[in-house]
Amino acid sequence: MKVYENVIIGNFLYSLGFSIRSQLDRATAFPSVVNLLQQTPVDKELGDVLLTFPGLVRLIEFKMKGASLKKEKMRHQTLSIALRGENARLVETSKSVHWYVELSAKSSEAPLVSRVVPYLDAFCTDVALRPGSIEEMVEQTAREAVLDTSELSREQARAYLDLVRLTLGKGKPAGASGLLLVMDGKGGVHFAQVQDIVDLNLPDRLWLERTIAGPEMKPPSPSIQHEKTRNEPEHEVSFRMR
Repeated sequence: MKVYENVIIGNFLYSLGFSIRSQLDRATAFPSVVNLLQQTPVDKELGDVLLTFPGLVRLIEFKMKGASLKKEKMRHQTLSIALRGENARLVETSKSVHWYVELSAKSSEAPLVSRVVPYLDAFCTDVALRPGSIEEMVEQTAREAVLDTSELSREQARAYLDLVRLTLGKGKPAGASGLLLVMDGKGGVHFAQVQDIVDLNLPDRLWLERTIAGPEMKPPSPSIQHEKTRNEPEHEVSFRMR
């Protein structure tokens, strides 16, 4: 029976949420960006999933083994060429931010085998599909997500994403916004609008703590429009969703 990419992506994000939660103290306010871009206009410019956490930025492309890769190989070649010359400084950023996940659900030894590599190594044959790869990716992403990253690393990630959109997109980048969701332990929610999907400037922890205490505080970034709600979240996990 065929397993579709969107089913696997959905389970990847679901398991990532559980794994990140296991890394957090219940009282910790935690800003997150989870953008599922598959089959949207931004998919062609960036990829299937864009994640932003305090400790990392990840752009991930998922492919099932045996799928037609003609268009993806053209995208890969175009991006590889763009990372030459003065843009070669972003190669290491690419290997940290941009990932390729190949999957197969047809193995007789395991229900799901996968190959997880930096996008620039997507079509090298040195790494074989094996059980456990995507599970390891979930665990590693969760561990790194709750850490802090430097402002320089975030600026380099933004520069790389801008290069990807400029290189792989056609003409002006597609406009795409999202929502910031703060959820408390009782299920209360609080929304704010994010103007640009690749805005990597997460609200700081002080703002989150004040938001939890009183929803009338405004965020420091003009790209986030705070909205009032009757539910006043008590703590912790926030997601930016499409």
